[in-house]
Amino acid sequence: MVTDRAHQAIILVVEDEVFISKILVQELESHGHQVIKAENGAQALELIKQHEPQLILLDVIMPEMNGFDFLKHLRQRLKKNIPVIIISNLDSEDQIKTAKELGVLDYVIKSNISMRDLLASVNAALETAA
Repeated sequence: MVTDRAHQAIILVVEDEVFISKILVQELESHGHQVIKAENGAQALELIKQHEPQLILLDVIMPEMNGFDFLKHLRQRLKKNIPVIIISNLDSEDQIKTAKELGVLDYVIKSNISMRDLLASVNAALETAA
């Protein structure tokens, strides 16, 4: 557990499912991270301008702007290279390929999510970004 608040990361959780979002926020905060959350891509883009997160956990299927459109906007228009981990129920090879092409570090399937594995992926992403 991270105890030095000066070293905690700001993590943006972009998830429209309240239950999943709540679990992710609780788990990340219990490990010392500061978490901001958005329910859709448009809201997330605004929060990025305000908070400069070190990592984004991103759902693919969301209202208004799906995760892939969000990523394109983030990379091409905002020119931000913030590490991204996708958390989705979509597990087709095409989606995983698209995610990798857009610079996603990891692709986690919600239905098989292991908090231990997700936290390991988060820690690896934060170490890479540091």
